[in-house]
Amino acid sequence: MVPRTRRSETLKRAASVDPEPARPGDETPPESKRVYPTDYYFGTREEYSDFFTQLTRMSSAALFRRGYPELMHDEFNQLHISLRSWTWSFSVTEESHLSKDDKQAIIASLKGQCVQEDWDSIKALCPPAARRSLCDVLLEAMLYQFIFVTLIDSPFWFMDGKIDPTDVDGDPQFHRRFQHLYERLRAGNGFGAAWLKSAVISESNAQNIHGGTVEEMELARCNSARRKALVMQFRDELLGRRVFQLLLRPLESEAEITRRSSGLHRILEQAVYAVIYTEGGIYGNSVIYRLPDLSVFNYNSDNMVGHTYHGTSSNRTPDCAPAPGGRVLIVTRPGLTYVDIESFGQLGRRPPYRLLPAKVVVEVIKKKQASTKSRPKTKTKTTSRNKSTKPSGPDLQSNSMPETSKSASTSQAASAPEVEDNTTPSEKNEPLGKLIPPLRKSFWRE
Repeated sequence: MVPRTRRSETLKRAASVDPEPARPGDETPPESKRVYPTDYYFGTREEYSDFFTQLTRMSSAALFRRGYPELMHDEFNQLHISLRSWTWSFSVTEESHLSKDDKQAIIASLKGQCVQEDWDSIKALCPPAARRSLCDVLLEAMLYQFIFVTLIDSPFWFMDGKIDPTDVDGDPQFHRRFQHLYERLRAGNGFGAAWLKSAVISESNAQNIHGGTVEEMELARCNSARRKALVMQFRDELLGRRVFQLLLRPLESEAEITRRSSGLHRILEQAVYAVIYTEGGIYGNSVIYRLPDLSVFNYNSDNMVGHTYHGTSSNRTPDCAPAPGGRVLIVTRPGLTYVDIESFGQLGRRPPYRLLPAKVVVEVIKKKQASTKSRPKTKTKTTSRNKSTKPSGPDLQSNSMPETSKSASTSQAASAPEVEDNTTPSEKNEPLGKLIPPLRKSFWRE
């Protein structure tokens, strides 16, 4: 911040120097010496205009933007609600139509998110709600597997690989080649690779495609149309997979089939928006936690939480709650953490930021077997019917209370001792503003 004395000298110097008079035939206007205040310094008119031009660019241009982690959480939460609603509505409820080979094919397709064991052995270790709806759980895991593998493991999935404007087809493998370059950069300079990834994603997928010139928005407009086509392609690819179809209940009417297809299309659109906003605004490298990294359940870990079918009771109900140290059977949603994040504050770099904990289905706590020893019977005390019961109710109590008791009870508050004050003398003399805890630092300013 510029000292006050320096500001005063700047103002005096600007006021004392008169602008040079315009010469005859001179086309250039005289330079203005007027100063305009901002938060930290005084500048000329041109500097003042440049200052707000930069603010406009930071608020609208994708390359200068940063995302808000709270909005990232909201986008993924909305995606999870829509995804769970869709799987609950269209997953098969009975598994009698599944052969042994079909069950093993489903489990094999979820390698990395489901233990590679027998269907019945996995089902026996799950909580009761997951056992009744195992197909629903596996369908949820399969959808999240597709989203994470397609959109996050391969962050440049939207690239077309065209070499010039006349190229129509492009290169379908270009995004994999570019990702290989990104991985090589990440191995040598994680912060530079993180900046490159987010800058390319945010600039190539700017949301406001009408906010600039034709040249500035050409890439964003092309990718906007390409994303719509890719979402339809993703939907058809999922619905065409045999293991995916095995977990869907059969539909008879065309209206139901259309509703299921359009619902899946909206889920994939939500996933694309959430991933682009997060990957393009976090300026960090993603680390995804799946089954090899989440082999056992730990209540104190921030990387995983129990599935909703485990219940939310804090008492760790047997046969429902995850067993401490129990094996993780199914990862329905992988965990997502970002590293190599640069901060705008004094520290310069942020610690790893966990965006999403993994949702897991774990083997449950087993109930303790009841002891076979007979417990001694306890004698119950009975009151005699002849005993008179005490009057109850507020009217009877107030009527039976003597006047001396009433006067004594009303004076108890006055004669009661004062509550002990535990505040120290330093806290009493401290201003109230200093006793209030400081505000939490913003995400990008830590």
